[in-house]
Amino acid sequence: MTETITINSVLLLLLVLFLVYLLITVGGSVRSLHLKVDLLLRQTGVDFKALAERAALDALQAGGNKIAAIKVYREATGCSLAEAKDAVERLQGKA
Repeated sequence: MTETITINSVLLLLLVLFLVYLLITVGGSVRSLHLKVDLLLRQTGVDFKALAERAALDALQAGGNKIAAIKVYREATGCSLAEAKDAVERLQGKA
């Protein structure tokens, strides 16, 4: 009985360690890709925020749907709902 509990504990510990290893590896890869994309955007002179604002403004002008524009802005930038709402409202004031 005790031997079975010990084996199960060891197997569980190994599984947890493997999952931690995977999380660390994948997290590092995502960060690396993020840094590379940022570098490419800087080197090419692309203003990503301006592109996101243009897409949100296009969505506003196409249907006047503020919620759709907020969704477009959030998807493009990955910002929070409040930040996207503020940005779209700012864009509405300019339009």
